[in-house]
Amino acid sequence: MNCYYHSDRTGQGQCLGCGKILCANCMDVSGKMRMCSECAVDTHRTYQRQVYSTLALSVVFAVVGAILFRNEPNGSQPLLGAYTGFSIFWGRRFLRDIFYGAVSGLWVSWSGFLWIKIFQLFFYMFVGFFTAPIAVALAVYRLNQSHKTVVRLKQAQTSALVG
Repeated sequence: MNCYYHSDRTGQGQCLGCGKILCANCMDVSGKMRMCSECAVDTHRTYQRQVYSTLALSVVFAVVGAILFRNEPNGSQPLLGAYTGFSIFWGRRFLRDIFYGAVSGLWVSWSGFLWIKIFQLFFYMFVGFFTAPIAVALAVYRLNQSHKTVVRLKQAQTSALVG
């Protein structure tokens, strides 16, 4: 069978996304993914939407934290509240990624459950204070790399159709 984009070339593999037959040139365009450029762009767009929604949700946590700390008796500390909310979000995410499902079968009484949840909240906040800036910087870096890859794939897609 011949390549979907180049009818004069023999197909070397199949796109994992849509099943199109691709030549070696077309498979090299998407890098390690072994997809046609259209499916690779769709994959990157989905990833970008996920990162944007994660960043937006962390901002919501920061706003809620700022609102909760707004009327603190010692003075107004909305910035500290914002960073606390932000830290809780990223700390929970960090620990969830590391210990996914480690304590899912744990059964305790309601009072024990409440204390565990309070402990978790403070633990998330503690871990998040240190990991949040790094996690956000890494997410923004990966998002930037994904945008660059989409531009490269779009250029390769147009050149494949022309060539």
